[in-house]
Amino acid sequence: MFVASDSDSDLPVFPLFGPASRHDSHGFLHAFFRMKSLLHDFKIDKIILDSAHYAMPFYEYFKQEGITPFIDLNEKRGIKVKYKDDFIIGKDGIPVCKAGRKMNRDGVEKRNTVSNSIVL
Repeated sequence: MFVASDSDSDLPVFPLFGPASRHDSHGFLHAFFRMKSLLHDFKIDKIILDSAHYAMPFYEYFKQEGITPFIDLNEKRGIKVKYKDDFIIGKDGIPVCKAGRKMNRDGVEKRNTVSNSIVL
C-alpha cells in the first residue's frame, strides 16, 4: 500500500493486494510500476521500504529516478547496524543524546515550520 505521508490524513494513494506467497520485494515492484502506469502525474520524492528491499538495484533505480530511498538494512546478510556515536538507545528503546536527554515523540525543529513528514 502506498501512502502520501505529507498529507494531513495519510490516506492510501494506491492500495493493491497481492498473494501472501509473493516475496515483499516482488510485490512492491508489481504495485509500484502498476501505480506509476496509472498515476502519471504522481510525483515521488522519497520512499521508505523495509529490509526485504535492501538490494543495490533498488538504490540504482531510485537514484536514476531522483527518489531518495530509506531502506532498512538487512542484518540477515551479515550487516551489523551501528548507531551514530552521538546517541545511544536506552533500555526502553528510546534514543538518548550525549547530554542524557531522551528523544521526544513527534518532536519539532523550531527552525523548520514544515511538518516532519516523509513523502512517498
